[in-house]
Amino acid sequence: MAFSSPRAGLSISRRVLQQQCKAPLPFQPFALPAAARCFSRSPARQQEASSIEDRITADPAGDVVAKDAPNEQDMPRWAKTPDRMKAPFSLAIPKEGDEKPAWKVNEDPAVLDEFYDRFLGRGGHKLLPEELKWLAVTHKSYDQGRRGFNTRLAHFGRQLLILEAIRFIMANPAATRAAPADEPADEPVAEPVAEPEGLRQPFEHPALANIDKLSLVQPQTLLSQQRLTKLALRNGLNNVVRWIPRNTKNLDKSGQVIVLHSALYAIVGALSLQNGAAVASRICRDRILSRIDI
Repeated sequence: MAFSSPRAGLSISRRVLQQQCKAPLPFQPFALPAAARCFSRSPARQQEASSIEDRITADPAGDVVAKDAPNEQDMPRWAKTPDRMKAPFSLAIPKEGDEKPAWKVNEDPAVLDEFYDRFLGRGGHKLLPEELKWLAVTHKSYDQGRRGFNTRLAHFGRQLLILEAIRFIMANPAATRAAPADEPADEPVAEPVAEPEGLRQPFEHPALANIDKLSLVQPQTLLSQQRLTKLALRNGLNNVVRWIPRNTKNLDKSGQVIVLHSALYAIVGALSLQNGAAVASRICRDRILSRIDI
C-alpha cells in the first residue's frame, strides 16, 4: 500500500496501533446450538434458519428464552452492509476543503414498487422478488459493491434487448432507408440495367427478404444512448437507482447515462431469469421498443 507522504503513513500506523490496543469485546455465545447451526445459505435453508432464530435464542447463562427484539443480522443484504465486509475503521484521511455534499438514494420499497408498476405496467412489482428488485437498480459504485450490483444482469439483459431489436427491425415494414431532406421527391427513378446472360444469379427466397433491413437499420442505432436515456428519465428510473456519483453537481460527467443503461438492461435480465424468455421478450417489445422515439 503506497502513501502520499510519510506523515500519512505514520498517521495510519498510529490508528492501527490504537485499534489493536483496545480491550477485546466480551465473548458472546452463539444464538443456536451446534446441532441446529445452518451451514448452507441457499434461500430455502436460510428461510428455515431465520424462522428458527426468530423463535429461540440463547442468553449468557445458557438458557433458551424467547426472542422479542428483531435481530439486525436477519436483515436482507440490500438493506444492510454485511458485517464481515466492514473495516473496523476507515483508512481515508479527509482533506480540508474536500467535503462533498450529501447524496441520498432511495431506501423506500414503496417508491421502488411504484417505479416497477409505471415501467412494467399494473402489478409490475410482483414480477420480481424483493432481492432482485433492489439488485437490478443497484450500481457497483453504491456502498463499494458490498450489497451486490447489477453488472452481470445488465450484460445478460443487453444481449436479450439486442436480439429483440433485431427481430423488431426485421418484422417492421417501415424499417427502410429514408430519403434525404434535400433530395427532390419527384426525381425519376432509374431503370435497372439488364445483366448479361450467363452470370450467376443470387439465391432469393421470401424468408430472406427482411435480412437486407439490417444493413439499413442496426440494433445499436435503435438502442442508442439518447433514446434509452429519455425512456429511463420518463419512467423515473433516476429516482430509484442506487449509485454514488463522483461529482454530485454534474451527474452527466459522473456517468449517469451509463448507470441508467445498466439498470435498464439489468431489469430485462432479471425478468428473463425469474419469469422466462417469453415474458422478457414481451416486456422488451411492449414496454421498451414500442415506447422509444424511432
